[in-house]
Amino acid sequence: MYINPYNGYNNGYNPYQDKSAVYNSLFNTKKSAFGNSGGLFGAKDSGFLSSIVDFQAGVQMNKERLMFANSLSSAAHTLRSTLSGLNAALSRPIMQTALSGDKDVLTASSAPIAQAVKRNPLNVSVEQLATGQKTSSLALTGSETFGKGTLAFDITAGGKTKSFSVDIGENDSNSTALGKMALAINDAKIGLDARVVNSKGKSTLVVESQKTGEGDAGKFEISNLKLDGEDKTALIGLGADQTEKGKDAVYSVDGQEYTSDSNKVSLGGGVSAVLKGTGETQISFAKDTSAVVAAVDNFIKAYNGLNSLVEENADKFKGAAALNRDLDKLMSDSWRTLGYAGISMDSKGALSASPESIEKGISEGGLKSMFGDYVSTGNQLSQKLGKVISNPSSFAVQTNQFKFYSSAGSYSSFFSMLNGSAYGDLSSGSLFDAML
Repeated sequence: MYINPYNGYNNGYNPYQDKSAVYNSLFNTKKSAFGNSGGLFGAKDSGFLSSIVDFQAGVQMNKERLMFANSLSSAAHTLRSTLSGLNAALSRPIMQTALSGDKDVLTASSAPIAQAVKRNPLNVSVEQLATGQKTSSLALTGSETFGKGTLAFDITAGGKTKSFSVDIGENDSNSTALGKMALAINDAKIGLDARVVNSKGKSTLVVESQKTGEGDAGKFEISNLKLDGEDKTALIGLGADQTEKGKDAVYSVDGQEYTSDSNKVSLGGGVSAVLKGTGETQISFAKDTSAVVAAVDNFIKAYNGLNSLVEENADKFKGAAALNRDLDKLMSDSWRTLGYAGISMDSKGALSASPESIEKGISEGGLKSMFGDYVSTGNQLSQKLGKVISNPSSFAVQTNQFKFYSSAGSYSSFFSMLNGSAYGDLSSGSLFDAML
């Protein structure tokens, strides 16, 4: 019988497939003489034991080969994917985008604007944010008992009325009872947010409309507060006296005042903003290089992952050592292009770049030169990765072979020796279960 340890699994070694084959061969050996020499194995069995030791070492070796080949394939796939993403980002024209000078006042965005289009900055002042109606309960002593029973109430919002009822336990505090009301309101999903605010021993239920502005869309009313039929409005509140009306946002752009029932506003010319707070800021227009910067960052992380993998395994596998040398040579030969692209390499071959250096690589064309051309470093790297992906097992050949492989070249001599022997029944597989 002959077992090829390199066949049958992802172009690599499947230890479990071979393990089963070993069992089958051993089960079919002659069933005698186990222990005839005064023990499980006698002196005459030293060759058998030596072969088992060699076989076990070979199995472990090939497990390591499989793990490395799979890790190498995954790392190469990831790196080639990031190369494709970087090429795609570099192929798109760099456009302008809107930038806020103070993101505590507002955040800005815009549709892509060609660099040739000249845009003047926008001066924006936010005087008031849009808010929704907010209704609060009276401040109740949080630790005091609310009272046992069924608490019922109605909420009218958006022209519709919904009835609620929550069970209040005998020992439930005011804070707990208000919390049960808040949970029921939130679970109803009627466009209201409810929460309990606890401060200085007092608990307050706060209900706020998700719709902002002065209009009717965000208005609501809480009524008919009863505990087992007894009116509790005076105790809980939540009436008109505890209500703050919704407000429109008030802001100005280059001196022109505007109002909005939402904090998401359009400033014209494809520019939009989300108002965050009161104050003044300026919206400017600059090149949007964020996609390229992110793509370079992804490439560097993936490259460093592959570089670390092959460097850590260079002493174990011939292919890893060769690939490590190839990567070092490719990048070392491209050191001028790397610098031009805004990327640096340390003594261990790891790449790095800062947002500022990448910006320089974009503006001076170094990144396109390194990754965009057919003869570029990026293209050469992609071709090398293709070879790794097509046959990762070829890069996982051991630097040092065990005696069994160098002498026999296969398991055939092992099984010839077994089949010509008189070893007993190993059908339980316990010996090899422990060893493999």
